[in-house]
Amino acid sequence: DAGFDFIYKKTDSTLRGNIGSELAAVLDRIPGNEIVFVPAFPKSGRTTVRGVQYVDGKRLTDTVFAGDPFNPIKNSEVKTIIGEQTDARVENVFPGQLDKFSLPSDGSKVIFVADAADDDDMLNIGRALKKAGKLKYLAGCAGFAELLPELLDYEKTARPIEKFTGHTLLVSGSLNPIALKQVAFAETKCNYVPSVLSAKQILDTGYVDSAWERNIVQRLSENGKAAIWTQGSNGHSAERLDPVKYRLTKEQIPTHIADNVGMIVKRILDREPIGTLIIFGGDTLLGIARHISDNIIEPLGEIIPGVVLARFLNSRYPINIVTKAGGYGEENAVALIDAFLSDLPVH
Repeated sequence: DAGFDFIYKKTDSTLRGNIGSELAAVLDRIPGNEIVFVPAFPKSGRTTVRGVQYVDGKRLTDTVFAGDPFNPIKNSEVKTIIGEQTDARVENVFPGQLDKFSLPSDGSKVIFVADAADDDDMLNIGRALKKAGKLKYLAGCAGFAELLPELLDYEKTARPIEKFTGHTLLVSGSLNPIALKQVAFAETKCNYVPSVLSAKQILDTGYVDSAWERNIVQRLSENGKAAIWTQGSNGHSAERLDPVKYRLTKEQIPTHIADNVGMIVKRILDREPIGTLIIFGGDTLLGIARHISDNIIEPLGEIIPGVVLARFLNSRYPINIVTKAGGYGEENAVALIDAFLSDLPVH
């Protein structure tokens, strides 16, 4: 109704969340009867082969995402995951079957799940959809989205990217083991001063540990780089957090962590000049955005695949944002981010 010609339903590359319900919701509202879902992101090791989702060559159910404390993956077959949440027809499309996209619709609601093991497969899907005139209603993660500007003949313009003066604060609200290793690497290899948040800080709404905050601000001022996180080598795990103590359900924990971390970060921003916020976890990013009253984020560029440099569009805080999913990236992700930022001209 607002005049948009194309819809791209962004999803998680490890199929977490309510993907089937979300795809069905889009399908219910678009003028057409079909939506094409391309869940692969080969550059980051996420591939779809014979309808099965893999991460670095392992089925989803054989990865750390199967043990996600709040949203565990219980199946590796994309079609099955979607089918558990919607009555819409779901069809696999393998590399040799791209002519399916050119066939006329039979009028029934259908979600096509397209295989892709590498970038060539992704490009072939895009070309087949363009030829069939079906680039309008799509879904997938960042992998297929990257191809859309070229497929849709959008013009590319260069954006100036600058580094704001101030310290660098790494904030991780993720309980994913991958994020844990990355923050530990930042501490031991990248000179980030670490500070682990207590369970009370992340679960008790309204609780303020003034001594802890004074300490992290002082250490940030002295060192220029600091990391605050919700777990450490001797810190919490999801199992050790006691939601009952704080009158929460287990399902409420992620939102509570994000909200409390957001409040803490805002207080730090108000006390110390921060030039860059590195944020692990989409919930954490949202929690921070809420508390600085700016929910509009402008992406500026990609540092490495899946790691985005962005900026709050209307914020009174002049900061660059580097954001990534908690369960994404190599152990040395922060070193790569630091190297990228060090080459930027200063604003």
